[in-house]
Amino acid sequence: AKVLLEAVRSASEGALIGVAGDSFVIRLREAALSYDFWGWVSVRAGLIPTLIQPAFEQAEGMRVLGTNALETYEILTPADLGISATLTLPAGFGHLSVAGTNGEGYRRREMNRGKNVELLLSLHPLAFWKPGKPLLLQVGYQNGSLGTSLVKNDRLAFGLAYALPWLTVGVDYFYLMGADGLSERRAWLFNTYARADLWRRRLLVRVRFSYY
Repeated sequence: AKVLLEAVRSASEGALIGVAGDSFVIRLREAALSYDFWGWVSVRAGLIPTLIQPAFEQAEGMRVLGTNALETYEILTPADLGISATLTLPAGFGHLSVAGTNGEGYRRREMNRGKNVELLLSLHPLAFWKPGKPLLLQVGYQNGSLGTSLVKNDRLAFGLAYALPWLTVGVDYFYLMGADGLSERRAWLFNTYARADLWRRRLLVRVRFSYY
């Protein structure tokens, strides 16, 4: 089981007053139960982390600096109400995951009866070769909708990273089918990053560039 809380301002951007003025409000980010079957299949239910956004954020490793571009531009949400299942591939090749969620994230109530379906493949294609084992390929797809008018909210995600214990470099590309409240609008996000942990983690260097 896991419960994760976060503190946010009670007034949104542009609001003059919130709950008890402009105080901090504690809310649930995650509240889920999980069970591991046989060591290679795990199931999680409740207010769960979604698949794509957390996986790409973890690969980037820059949460300490703030949200990643997917969350900043509200392209994908990090958590939602639903259920997910993850299959662990043999020989360290990675994971294959599927999730069904309520849609519209943990910060908003669902405005339609449509649900989101997510698929994510996190693959180490060269896991059999020691120099190639740090190579990570991630491919994700979300089929979803937003709002009372069922605005299309489909997402394609591609990521490639090479992660050594002291150095990580990566590049991501996301294609949006439905954006800015319009089903017919298309958009894309390009993201690249590098991070280095030097001198036994006494110096941490993070660089990121995103273009939406």
